[in-house]
Amino acid sequence: MKMLVNLRRVTVNSSNINISRSISKLEEKKLRKEKRKLERLENQRKKLEKRDAKEKVDDSYYDRTLKAGDKKNVTLGLPSKYNSQFVESTWYDWWAKEGFFTPKAEKDKNSFTICLPPPNVTGTLHLGHALGVVIEDSIIRYHRMNGKNALYIPGCDHAGIATQVIVEKYLAKQGKTRNDMEREEFIAQAQIWKNEKTAEISQQLKKLGASVDWNKFCFTMDDNMNQAVHEAFLKLFHKGLIYRANKLINHCCTLNSTISDIEIENVEIKTPTKLKIPGYDEKLEFGKIVEFSYPIFDSKNEEIVVATTRLETMLGDVAIAVNPRDNRYSSLHNKKVIHPITKRLLPIICDESVDMEFGTGAVKITPAHDFSDMAMAERHNLRKDITVIDDKGYMINCPFPFSGLPRFIARMAVKDSLKSFGYYKGEKEHSMSLPICSRSGDVIEPRVKAQWFINSKEMANRAIEVVQNGKLKFKPAYFENIWNNWLENIQDWCISRQLWWGHRIPAYNVLGVNDDSVWIAARNFEDAKRITREKFGIDDTEFSLKQDDDVLDTWFSSSLYPLSSLGWPQNTRDFRNFFPTNVLDTGSDILFFWVARMVMMSLELTNQLPFDTVLLHSVIRDGNGRKMSKSLGNVIDPMDVINGTSLESLKNRLDDSNLSTTEIKTAKECQEKDFPFGIESCGSDALRFALASYNFYEPHVNININHIVTSKRFCNKIWNTFKFIQNRPSTKQNINLKEELNIMSSTDKWILSRLYNVIKDEDFKSYELYRICDKLESFWKNDFSDIYLEYAKNELDNELITNILNVVLETLIKALHPFMPFITEELYQRMRIRGKRESICITPYPKSEDFEAFKNEALENNMQYARNIVSAIRSKRTQLKLTTEKQNVYISTTCAEKLNIVESFSTVIKLLSKSATVETFTKYDKLDKNWQECSTIDDCKIFIKY
Repeated sequence: MKMLVNLRRVTVNSSNINISRSISKLEEKKLRKEKRKLERLENQRKKLEKRDAKEKVDDSYYDRTLKAGDKKNVTLGLPSKYNSQFVESTWYDWWAKEGFFTPKAEKDKNSFTICLPPPNVTGTLHLGHALGVVIEDSIIRYHRMNGKNALYIPGCDHAGIATQVIVEKYLAKQGKTRNDMEREEFIAQAQIWKNEKTAEISQQLKKLGASVDWNKFCFTMDDNMNQAVHEAFLKLFHKGLIYRANKLINHCCTLNSTISDIEIENVEIKTPTKLKIPGYDEKLEFGKIVEFSYPIFDSKNEEIVVATTRLETMLGDVAIAVNPRDNRYSSLHNKKVIHPITKRLLPIICDESVDMEFGTGAVKITPAHDFSDMAMAERHNLRKDITVIDDKGYMINCPFPFSGLPRFIARMAVKDSLKSFGYYKGEKEHSMSLPICSRSGDVIEPRVKAQWFINSKEMANRAIEVVQNGKLKFKPAYFENIWNNWLENIQDWCISRQLWWGHRIPAYNVLGVNDDSVWIAARNFEDAKRITREKFGIDDTEFSLKQDDDVLDTWFSSSLYPLSSLGWPQNTRDFRNFFPTNVLDTGSDILFFWVARMVMMSLELTNQLPFDTVLLHSVIRDGNGRKMSKSLGNVIDPMDVINGTSLESLKNRLDDSNLSTTEIKTAKECQEKDFPFGIESCGSDALRFALASYNFYEPHVNININHIVTSKRFCNKIWNTFKFIQNRPSTKQNINLKEELNIMSSTDKWILSRLYNVIKDEDFKSYELYRICDKLESFWKNDFSDIYLEYAKNELDNELITNILNVVLETLIKALHPFMPFITEELYQRMRIRGKRESICITPYPKSEDFEAFKNEALENNMQYARNIVSAIRSKRTQLKLTTEKQNVYISTTCAEKLNIVESFSTVIKLLSKSATVETFTKYDKLDKNWQECSTIDDCKIFIKY
């Protein structure tokens, strides 16, 4: 027995040793893996340092005597390597100073106008903003080059609730609250924030190359904008479209304000989940439904069980509703129940809208705290005035001990009370959609409040009509149905907000007349006094006035933006010349909050559409398809892409943010994974081209930094191509190529035919910018660089080829300008062109009709056939591992047409396939065993000597 015990000990010890060895091996494997990872990172870091050193531009290329706004000195030569910092310096200030972005002041029907959707002054621009700027600026630059009187209007939005929240957080860090100061003092603090952010946003727009007219810059709380807001309010008020009423609205208890639907995030809860809610020390649980009973009045044992996810609101119940088709409750129709806590008698009503499958099939009705319940109360003429939760989320109008409790504490207290009286029946898991305020993180509380509303039905009908009759178009077109559906079911718009930052509502309560229930609208206090005297026939001693403390919903002033930014309500020269605008580009997420309201307000106030085309671009996501979020660390600042930034800098910004410690940790881990070396400096042109090359009409666009780096490489290819062509000797310039058509080779004719197809601008007219980018990049890389430049290198003394190169280069530079404004200006200024304009900004955009004489579809097909032959030869060379040595190629065909194609493009085939010779013949039986057949393409047999 003792031996057995010892044996067991030996076995256990052996097992422990084996386990230790296994752990040790795992640790060694992990260490080796980590070491390899560090080695890869170090090698990559060295490569990046080497690349940065190569890209650095010598100081001799900079003219340090230049002042802001001076034109760049292009006589100092061209750096050997493309460097975005060098290329993109100086040009923007010069463009702005020379007034290239400022349209002519005189009346011109040939105008083209776009309003930059005013970014909020809550922060700086992100990639979503950058995408919009690229789309809009590319379109504006295209029309400016086509001779249009193009105006791109810049501005910023005050973003009432969002900015106030941020300023309050800023004050909180200083130990202050909004309530510690007067309204004017808080507004002054917000103005300081606004000035800082406006300056930052303006600098970002300049770095992005946005060709806006800075003379037209406007902020939505400027005096002229404020005048437009007052005028619109007064007009709608006097038309009876703006009215004041006690109605149910979405309320945030933390912000103590009504909020719009766009500021509500519906959080889907599948299982019981604890969430941190402002004002509560511990997390609160959501995702459960509670059942409790109401005893039937005048009955000893009968009761009806209801289910709810918001137990605290039962203190404001006014009825119980069942479906008339639900046989379980047919005997209770028209009976009453006793409220288990307040002891009020509540009717049992029948309503078809009750879902028999929800809970017990019987629902409690609390009109003052639920939109569906309010609608049911209006149908059945129930009480709608029992409010049990106040503005700050505390219980009111209810008995002790509930009165004065925070609503979610009251939820637990009600549960305990029901248990003690025997009315509590239990709870179960319940999936739900919880409305959360995106600004504060608080749970939305529907409340009945006296607010200002706009009667929107007739205005919505007009907005539907302009789409149906084709006056207003959407891209993508499927948004038309979404537009119609939303507007057909539109509700009146609540425009009151309980804030300080914003347009104070120009409405005054007349005190001392008709029980203080009279309200008038006026431009100012003196105007309000005059209107009151005239309306009621009384003097100033018989009444007093109090202006509404609330401000207007931010979307009210934003809805006037296309009008107010051009001077409305004054009939200014800008308004006459540039209104209506032409195109609006924005995200589809604000189609109804902003676009629909702009259309409705413009039609109502001016009887004109604010624009005729709406482009709705994608929502930006990261390379992994995730929504961009600061807490995930995947938000990309466009300035970081343009200028480049280190991982350390990215992390430092997180430390200075308002994120929690846990969120900062998660975000940093994401940054380490996505940007181990930070973000490479790519420049504005590369960023612009990369963004424009996405199909931004898809629901989502996944932005990958590597795609932007690829665009930077394209800039480098453009740079090298330009240097090669400019260094070619030429004695004849700007010759008429049409006159040289008869002496051109097939390859010459082919490149010009391809150019004709590439610069056709139907894609610009249909706003499919990604197609243009794809055509230009594909042509430059695959046709111009890979084929024609290689062909031209064999013909260095050919004047005709040199001129063709210059024509193609000039045309491509102009065609690329809307997308890459900086590099195209840099190269344009250095080109030898007859009749060159002062700037490429005002140079005519290439016209395809100028190259129509070169259109030759058959020739393009023939070149494609030649390229197929090249591919076959290259494939065989790879198979035979022929890396450097050039081989002889024979191509045999009995088809005269194919023979002619091969002979026409034999030089191209030889160059691209890296062959020593390319010969054609009709018989191949003379070939010995050293000849390998590559492939057969149609009637051509291809052989390579090996």
